[in-house]
Amino acid sequence: VETYEAAFHKIKEMTGEEDLDLLVKRFISVEDTNFALFNYVNEQNNEIEKLNDEIEGIKTDIEKFKEQGIELEDQRQVILKQLEEKQGGAHTEADEYEDKYKEVAKILDQLKAGIESLFNKINCDRSAIDGMLGAATGVTEGNMLQYLGIIEQRTNELLAVQAYVNVKDADKHAPKAPGLLGEGPSPPTQ
Repeated sequence: VETYEAAFHKIKEMTGEEDLDLLVKRFISVEDTNFALFNYVNEQNNEIEKLNDEIEGIKTDIEKFKEQGIELEDQRQVILKQLEEKQGGAHTEADEYEDKYKEVAKILDQLKAGIESLFNKINCDRSAIDGMLGAATGVTEGNMLQYLGIIEQRTNELLAVQAYVNVKDADKHAPKAPGLLGEGPSPPTQ
């Protein structure tokens, strides 16, 4: 019990937060944000791959039209111009998504560092994560959810200890009169 009290006190010192409910809400909020950003990064990666495939397809089409030597030069020029415009638009869009990806990657790196820091601050069992992953690799995109799961488990343990400590403190401050057969029924309210 003293170990749990010390751990909770340490969390209070590190976070500067005295309100346990607010600490839990922040933890849940950070976990939701992490999950949302993780999904967003995956969506951005998929979109970038799709755009790169489109760019490659457009390049292939441009080369086909150049090699075929279409008899109607005017038509070929119109088609070529449309494809080049489409390619330019795809490049612009790809560049925008690349910039967004860089921003999200930066946020994801910050999240990984935050998860690692929180993991260490609340004294999570590193052997549990090493056992699951097979090596001490730190927080990655692939194992963020495992780290968050262990952090959640550890937080629940600390919350249970805090609840126990609160009950013990309440018992100390509100002693009950001893009774031989228990408290008995309460008197009717009028």
